[in-house]
Amino acid sequence: TYPLNADEQHTHQFPFIKKVYPLLKKGGILSYCNLTSTGVLKNRYDSWEALFNETQVPYLIEAGVPENDIKGIIIFKVSPPTDCLYFQHNTAMIPIVVKE
Repeated sequence: TYPLNADEQHTHQFPFIKKVYPLLKKGGILSYCNLTSTGVLKNRYDSWEALFNETQVPYLIEAGVPENDIKGIIIFKVSPPTDCLYFQHNTAMIPIVVKE
């Protein structure tokens, strides 16, 4: 998915997750990355974990993902261009959901 306007920048993925999560089989893995959002939001948080817990977990639960299926995040290194307008960090995160 891709945000169509600034209001959707941080939440556009959750309507999609709400539709596809029920289709996952037991053991199915859902991951996503929203760099246009997390790159901006990271400046407001001390850690990726805090950002995830505050800005992703509540929306995942609202989208119908059981809390025990939300496994956390994977943090990985990135090298964005120095002129990138929305991401200026040397690491990024991917949330991980596993349907039990």
